[in-house]
Amino acid sequence: MHRLKKLWTSLTNTEHRFVVIALVVFAASSVAWLAINVRERSVFIPVAGGSYVEALIGQPIAINPIISSNPADQDISRIIYSNLDSLINDSRIESDDRTYVLKLKEDLFWDDGETLTSDDVIFTIKTIQNPDARSTFSRPWHGVVTERISDLQLKLTLPTPYAFFNETIAKLPVIPRHIFGAIPTANLKLSTYNLEPVGSGPYRFKSFSKRKDGFITNYRLVVNERYHGSKPFIKNFVFEFYNTHDEIIDALRFRRVDGFGSMTPIMSSLKTASYLNLNRLPMPRYYALFLNPLSNSKLKIKEIRKALTEAIDTKTIASDALQGEALPIEKKSLYYHEPNNTSNNDSLFNPSEAKKLIEDWKKRNKDTNLELNLVVPNIDFLKQIAERVVSSWRSIGVDQAEIRVVDSEHLINDVIKPRGYDALLFGNVLEHPDDLFPFWHSSQRFYPGLNLSLYQNTEADKLIESIRQKDGSFDERTNDLAKLTSLIREDYPAVFLFSLPYFYIHTDRLNGWSSSTKIINPSDRFENVAEWYIEQARTIE
Repeated sequence: MHRLKKLWTSLTNTEHRFVVIALVVFAASSVAWLAINVRERSVFIPVAGGSYVEALIGQPIAINPIISSNPADQDISRIIYSNLDSLINDSRIESDDRTYVLKLKEDLFWDDGETLTSDDVIFTIKTIQNPDARSTFSRPWHGVVTERISDLQLKLTLPTPYAFFNETIAKLPVIPRHIFGAIPTANLKLSTYNLEPVGSGPYRFKSFSKRKDGFITNYRLVVNERYHGSKPFIKNFVFEFYNTHDEIIDALRFRRVDGFGSMTPIMSSLKTASYLNLNRLPMPRYYALFLNPLSNSKLKIKEIRKALTEAIDTKTIASDALQGEALPIEKKSLYYHEPNNTSNNDSLFNPSEAKKLIEDWKKRNKDTNLELNLVVPNIDFLKQIAERVVSSWRSIGVDQAEIRVVDSEHLINDVIKPRGYDALLFGNVLEHPDDLFPFWHSSQRFYPGLNLSLYQNTEADKLIESIRQKDGSFDERTNDLAKLTSLIREDYPAVFLFSLPYFYIHTDRLNGWSSSTKIINPSDRFENVAEWYIEQARTIE
């Protein structure tokens, strides 16, 4: 040290400056070198922490996926309750193709500490099967017999083989027997546990806030430490509730919320916001004009149904009326399978042929008017499409085409249940895309069936039944589906319009969200919610 001091004092002022500069340059270079090496040899990894706010339309009523079809309830339930596929350790199908033996994972718990067993699964299924539950899950579970083998094992026996039952099992949300088992099924909606649920999913209930008028403003969840899977990274998951889409769009603009999902293309005004990511997820759903020959006898005539179909320019509807977000349905499909295929040259639109069909029919049936009423849900984009449809129908010679707008809450009981329409503009979501039984089998012509065109075709029924069976290879099933599609399209029971993806928008704060998530129901957007993250840290590889 003494020698260094002596050396320093021996230097001139100019030499002092050069030494100081050299040391500064050396230090800066060292820091830069270290920063470059850290950057090149390190990566960001997700870490636990942060909060995420999801915006929802409406209000939670009963956060119980078995008894509620309310969209807000279904969304919240998706991350509080576990689906059966995540609880199963092993499964097998016996040689009769009707018997499924399931074995649950060990050490499964509800978030209150109680053990989750096969009794909970059996209780869930029996609750679904009880008519008093009015469960939206009931259809594929009709006639299924459950048998307890042990705490971890159970047996399910179907009345007949069903090719899509594995998917049915996978999507079953399991509810706790120790919470709901002593409550009569008809009274389940009265339980306070429907707003303060006990689940086994990645998140658990913490609290909610509401105004004096009873409107719940937000619903707060935290990580479920007893969750059987990988623990979520996001510490606090909050749902905030709004009355309209416009309110949510404003909340997104001002970053009061982080994410929002929509079945309709309402977010074009947000596309230019650099901090927002708009995702389109393919969804097996289609919109169509279902024609009801029971309400209007003229719709029994195939040439009229064909004319009504050929009058509609589905490409223009998809590109103009739906902000370019819709996919027109080709004549060989019931819904659009390939969202990346842009050819779409296989259209049925032929207004001159449609007009000629109507004129020829009128010549053979003098003094006969063709009058139609079109029922449409009170949804803005559907009402706009309905206006285009009736205009097109009038242009080919339909004497009178009127629109009747019905509020969504009255649609089922006042219109669909009594089949009270000549034509209905409506959307169908295919839970199993190859299973058309609920929508086109003749046994489903009347409520609660969803054969909205009251379609009857013996050959089509046989193909639908064959597709549902275990018999035959995948290729045979694919061929049967192609034949079935052709039969339905050639009978013109409905005017197939377009398919829409599911839209999910989120801020750039969110990482880990998967655009490959398969969407059947809107709540499926939370499929990989445990992998979402806000916070991250740098680590050396």
